[in-house]
Amino acid sequence: MTADLISGRLGGDTFPAQVLGRTHRHYPAPEDERDAFRHLLTWSDLNTLLSSQRLDSPRMRLSAGEVIDAGEYTRLRQYRRMPDWNAPVPHLFHQRLREGATLVLDAIDEMHPPIGRLISELEAWLRTGIQVNAYASWTSKEGFGVHWDDHDVIVLQVSGRKRWRIYGTTRIAPLHDDVEFAEEEPTEIIDEFVMEPGDVLHVPRGCWHAVAASEGEPSLHLTCGLVTTTGVNFLRWLVNKLIEHDEVRAHIPRAPDEYAAWTRRISELVTDRLRAPEVVEEYWRHQDETSPARGRRHRRAGSYRRRPVRLPARYRHRDRWRGGLLRPGAALAAPGQGRPRDHSPAPRWSRLDQGAERAGPQRVREGAARPVPQADGRRGSGPGGRGMTVIGMGTYRSRDAVTSASIAASDGCPLIDTAPVYGGGTHQVAIAPVLRDHPEVRVSTKVGYMTEGQARVAFTSTALSEEEAAFRHSIAPDYVRHQVAMSRTELKRTSPDLVYLHNPEHHHEERGDLHQRLRSAFAVLEDLYASGGIGGYGVSTWNGFESGTFTLADLLRLAEEAAGGPETGLSAIQLPVSMVKIAPVHQALAGSGPIAQADEAGLEVWASAPLHGGELLRLINPSLAEAVHPGASPVEAALKFASSVPGLTGVLISTTDSAHYKQAVEAIREPLPDHRLKELCDVLAPPSR
Repeated sequence: MTADLISGRLGGDTFPAQVLGRTHRHYPAPEDERDAFRHLLTWSDLNTLLSSQRLDSPRMRLSAGEVIDAGEYTRLRQYRRMPDWNAPVPHLFHQRLREGATLVLDAIDEMHPPIGRLISELEAWLRTGIQVNAYASWTSKEGFGVHWDDHDVIVLQVSGRKRWRIYGTTRIAPLHDDVEFAEEEPTEIIDEFVMEPGDVLHVPRGCWHAVAASEGEPSLHLTCGLVTTTGVNFLRWLVNKLIEHDEVRAHIPRAPDEYAAWTRRISELVTDRLRAPEVVEEYWRHQDETSPARGRRHRRAGSYRRRPVRLPARYRHRDRWRGGLLRPGAALAAPGQGRPRDHSPAPRWSRLDQGAERAGPQRVREGAARPVPQADGRRGSGPGGRGMTVIGMGTYRSRDAVTSASIAASDGCPLIDTAPVYGGGTHQVAIAPVLRDHPEVRVSTKVGYMTEGQARVAFTSTALSEEEAAFRHSIAPDYVRHQVAMSRTELKRTSPDLVYLHNPEHHHEERGDLHQRLRSAFAVLEDLYASGGIGGYGVSTWNGFESGTFTLADLLRLAEEAAGGPETGLSAIQLPVSMVKIAPVHQALAGSGPIAQADEAGLEVWASAPLHGGELLRLINPSLAEAVHPGASPVEAALKFASSVPGLTGVLISTTDSAHYKQAVEAIREPLPDHRLKELCDVLAPPSR
């Protein structure tokens, strides 16, 4: 693999221990490895990215000694439902390149899977985040002059040749926000060499250098910028660890005669912590667990297992594993043609890198073999009927969220649903240890409602105005960012699997105004999805669909507008489905409404409140329960009814009793056929004539 080749060329684990950040070093490629990086980015790939992506300055820029004003080669394009865009004008763009400009494309690893796959492995090895920028030059003119970077870089020469001049370091380990900067550039060259295809170069931060494609041919190279981890980061972490001590949380003394004793005590606390032999390794473990880097787990050089690249969700005519992975060997149906749909959640909760290639059971017509859920909440196969839903654990009404989450994890529940406001704001922190011990369990959380304390924090951190905080519900962009960050911290998950906007209809706005609010919130969630900060997003609503505040088509359109194209992170909806909330059931049986439409779009559909907050159990008399299923209890009848709705991914329940969870799984094992479900719906809520 390319990552193994690079780590081997750099010297394996001796590189981060002895070279990284300390000295520049050029690693020429053997003649038989000159094409080692050619597959990462070809000139054709670069052309495709430039023509298919909405690349705006400064992500895509031209530089000729200094960055060229984007107005010299772009023109503003304005859209009715999308952000404006400074689109390149081809003849002006090409003219600047002919004049010697260097083309720079930032974060190309987020757009081009071959580079993304490589970087995920390098991040795991080096235990830090990496951003890759591409540089293309056609002339001998230097794109940036003599300069230094505030981060360490690893350079991969993909194509052509480039001359590098190294001038050395005038300030050791400079920072982005430093107290002083080296302003005079050095003039003495300490090293000069030509990077050829396949070569690797390390340049530490603060090292002055200049680069030019002066060898008479176009050059294409990738610069891997490493997120800097310094003593400043360590000390900030250490301070946070010391918050457990009363003396650190207490006010700084005001009386001069107390200064010496207080500073002595603070010094003792810091010193004791620093003397702990495992303190540095403890910090690195913290970095591994909380860093948004793709690898997430430290591995020694050469010990990689490839993690699959998650492709953005396409909601039309897609045949994919839940979670954005295209099923190996699957063929997309042509537009307008039918195809079997995969409703098994198992692949989304499985790991491709565990070895076996998996293809979940397909949904089929009534009368054919169907999957049925096992006791662990996954599907198996059984006689007759359609695909099955699964049981997820919701914590909304749980009296003991830790017990509920523990039951879910130990009994094979695939998903735990929570929210920052649940349990008076305590549930997310409470279930974090369970999620830590069971990384295979997915978690969904929400943004919207807030407790009084959470509103106060949001206001003091400027995520909300005082008026917005008083309303105690918001999906404003700044609050979405704020609450997702808080949830990631509370859940101890660097990337929650699903983040819902929670009852956006709560704002009681005009339909168009609410849609604009949704689009703005989606734009933030798209950014988080693209960066790996969340696994996907959706809308959790109580009556948004039923009231006509928005439709599934509205949500798909708004997500596309927020993303600037059809590839979006919108991946789920959650809505109430029960014997009381009959409307979506009628619609799903007729092949219409939000459930059927979301199912067709490839979104997950989770049913909430199947017992209607427990109130439904008083309304289900023995004859109704018997009509649903012979011998069924009210709980079993309610769950069987809800779980039988075609198009559902799962039904959320809340329990603190493992036996009750297993009873729920058993209750949904045999779904009602569509005709029987329709008969029950007509009895419970006859269709209007």
